[in-house]
Amino acid sequence: MKRILLLAVLVPLLAGCNNLAIVDVDDPTPEPSVTPSQFVVDLGAGVKLAVLGEDSTWSTSDEYGCADDMHRLTTATGDYQVTLLRSDCTSAPKALNGFHGYFTAPPAGVEVATAATPIGPVLLFSNEYVECTNSCNSATDEVALVAVGDRTVQVIALARVGGSVHTRDRAQLVALLQGLTKA
Repeated sequence: MKRILLLAVLVPLLAGCNNLAIVDVDDPTPEPSVTPSQFVVDLGAGVKLAVLGEDSTWSTSDEYGCADDMHRLTTATGDYQVTLLRSDCTSAPKALNGFHGYFTAPPAGVEVATAATPIGPVLLFSNEYVECTNSCNSATDEVALVAVGDRTVQVIALARVGGSVHTRDRAQLVALLQGLTKA
């Protein structure tokens, strides 16, 4: 009886095996690769930034009123926060707990470098970013400011507190800024 039940189960299974494709394990199908795509971020006031990566945009509604929109760019070289600051923005340099600051000019006392972009010179400096819960930890953001008329394009290369990227490479920030254009 057991043999008859076993045959009743095995015969349909074996009959279905004729239709199965044979896979050669020495020649696996290559994994699909995800290639970041290039896109253009419209910052406003005719300023655009071409980027290879991803963008997430959100509207700001903070107490400083410096910007309408903020862009968080994720690229192969890290995360960046890009904002076109309003002309009436008052600097808010305290970078604390998710807020990386607004800079209409470099803070007093920081070392400032310059570089060229397609829309004009950029001021570059480092700024300490702090996160506090039960204790405080810090990392160093790289900040770039480009004047566009009476407004400022602010790009911050975001460092990570508690991650492996406590400081950012300024050269990567300058390379990202080469995608700036102005209409």
